[in-house]
Amino acid sequence: MLIKPRLADHRVVGFYLGTILVGVGCAMAIPSVAALFFQEWLALVNYLFSAALTLCIGLGLRLLCFTQKEIDWLHGLTIAALSWLAAAAVSAVPFFLAGNYGSYLDSFF
Repeated sequence: MLIKPRLADHRVVGFYLGTILVGVGCAMAIPSVAALFFQEWLALVNYLFSAALTLCIGLGLRLLCFTQKEIDWLHGLTIAALSWLAAAAVSAVPFFLAGNYGSYLDSFF
């Protein structure tokens, strides 16, 4: 049996994925404190930019996909899978901005 997702299903996944990305963005701001303490200005800018980008994406998803619908098991499975990919994608940004890797794909993996 094939499950055909509707727009409401995409909204649930987008809303909770945005919530997770907001949490990841807040967690990405933590290394900024260490960079500020050790006066690593380039790292500070990289982490703050990455945290701001992640927060903007997460808040944008939360605003665009706001819904009151409850999570189903299929939603949870999809949210878990996409949150791993999204968290890895946004967490690669500071590594890419630092210039330690040749491409964004190298930073991702």
